Amino acid sequence: FSPDGKWVAFIRANQLFKVGIDGSRPQMLATVPGIFVGMTWSTTGVIILSGNTALYTIPEGGGPPHQFLVPDRAHGESNVGTPVIRDADGLLIYSVWASSSIIQSKLAITTLGSTEHTVLDVRGVHPLGIVDGVLTYVTAGGAIMGVPIDVAKRKVTGPPVQLASDVAVNATSGIARASLSANGTLLYQSGTPASQVVAIAADGSTKILLADPHDYAFPRLSPDGRQLAVVLGAVDRRDVWLYNLGSQTMTRLTSEGGLNDRPEWSPDGKRVLYRSDRDARSAMWWRPADLSAPATPLLKGASIDVFEAVLAPDMRTIVFQLDTAGADIYYRAMSGDTTAHAIAANQAAIETMPRVSPDGRWVAFITNESGRDEVVVQPFPGPGGRVQVSTGGGSEPVWSRDGRRLFYRGDGRLMAAVLSAGAVMSRDTLFTDSFQYASNPHANYDVMPDGTHFVFLKAATAGSMIVATNWSAGVRARMAGNVLR
Repeated sequence: FSPDGKWVAFIRANQLFKVGIDGSRPQMLATVPGIFVGMTWSTTGVIILSGNTALYTIPEGGGPPHQFLVPDRAHGESNVGTPVIRDADGLLIYSVWASSSIIQSKLAITTLGSTEHTVLDVRGVHPLGIVDGVLTYVTAGGAIMGVPIDVAKRKVTGPPVQLASDVAVNATSGIARASLSANGTLLYQSGTPASQVVAIAADGSTKILLADPHDYAFPRLSPDGRQLAVVLGAVDRRDVWLYNLGSQTMTRLTSEGGLNDRPEWSPDGKRVLYRSDRDARSAMWWRPADLSAPATPLLKGASIDVFEAVLAPDMRTIVFQLDTAGADIYYRAMSGDTTAHAIAANQAAIETMPRVSPDGRWVAFITNESGRDEVVVQPFPGPGGRVQVSTGGGSEPVWSRDGRRLFYRGDGRLMAAVLSAGAVMSRDTLFTDSFQYASNPHANYDVMPDGTHFVFLKAATAGSMIVATNWSAGVRARMAGNVLR
């Protein structure tokens, strides 16, 4: 909301809009850089927004973004997000973390127009505000915490106290589904990301593969359909596991670092590649699926962050997405001349989720250059024109094993587009898609080799929207015995 309560700001694709609460037509304010990680609206007439690698101000009447704060890489900072303005004293509270993992995220304080900031000794991913001398925030594990703070000295004055739990949190960005108003009313969505792994037939019938609820993500079937790579998350880490569909056994593939996710199989089915934060920069690693050898780097660099990657069918080329201001897609040879070449590098758009067709002639990906996410295909490695596959929005493209169909998720439905020589011949709705979407850009489902069954994640809990009125009074009572003397 705007400070006067008359407007609501929102993000659609990579564009910032505002709309009046009277229902008037939305107004586009700016094209925003980077990947959105929260925003806040100041009484000074600007909206402060995170593009993941920097904080920006945008005039509330519209205009180009102005970058005013970047992470201090010399001190291990790589990402900034979830800003909250405190206009009474001009303070801006936000989260800062290293590499691609929010697990070690801390809260920080700065002022508008200043490049100086103070990192607090507070583990948190999303600050909510300061009311009556208590900084309220959400942790990576979904707990709402309160800690007494001396704003003038920019330091906490006591231990944190848990005030609530079970808050929905994006495991990648740290954005919590929670908000604290200036008058002390708290709104949040309860619920965990726990899910079951299920197999869905084209007629919508369901078979449970993994019944015990866990924080699963990115299920990916081996080429022969016998094993499933899937991410299991915990409060302090995320790892890739392998589930054998025949023996129904789970084997842990990763253990280094704190964040290992977005797994993909090599086309020969012998290795699993995945993103890891074990080094200073996010990189791609891979390991034999039979655990016969330790993991080794696949794609990394001293000045780049790689967020996802797939191998071309001949395994001579790798296609990957860099964490640039526009989230761009490139490819390069696996050996010899490894110079990177752009597939989609529009700095005014975000391009993610690349997928190479089984015959290696096409690449599908997501771009929001039209103002919303759409599935497109283009010749690989090129040259050739781009063809839009989805209509009215789409994401998470996955090829059928024969390459004739491209599945994608759009408008609450799983869609199947029939392609011929890059042209869209037809689009069909397979079934209603009520399954979990990915918390960050990567397909959160897969298709079985027969092309008629799919692996999805089914939410284990529905969650609720909770309003806590007079929240500040309850916080004062909880904090009373925890202030340092």
